[in-house]
Amino acid sequence: MSRNCFRNELRARRRLLWISPGEWLLNLLYQWFSGYGSGFYRPLLWLVAVFVIGAAFFACAPLYCGASMPNELAIRLSFANILVFLPIQRETMSRISACLSNTILVVCAAQSLLSVVLFFLLGLGLRNRFRMK
Repeated sequence: MSRNCFRNELRARRRLLWISPGEWLLNLLYQWFSGYGSGFYRPLLWLVAVFVIGAAFFACAPLYCGASMPNELAIRLSFANILVFLPIQRETMSRISACLSNTILVVCAAQSLLSVVLFFLLGLGLRNRFRMK
């Protein structure tokens, strides 16, 4: 019951009260990406989507040493970007960083940043899901 009240309060605040455009946008993104922290499925699905879209981009972009990136390497790079806090990211990037273009490096940075936010929202959803009352 309290989760629905909190969710409805945040929706009403976005519609009724005057808030700055930045606050409004953050409130909307919080709703889209995590359902106001009420579940962990939505951030998990977004995390999988970021991984798949990144791997597809890396595999299709002909920006790896003048040729397209092999699928295995594209998947490994996308996985390393999602799990930015593990040492696999440093190892993967150190091996192939000389051949990556600036476009791929920007996508890597965006994917890493999104994954950190989505892991936070996933943890928040798990905390709210298993909270003792």
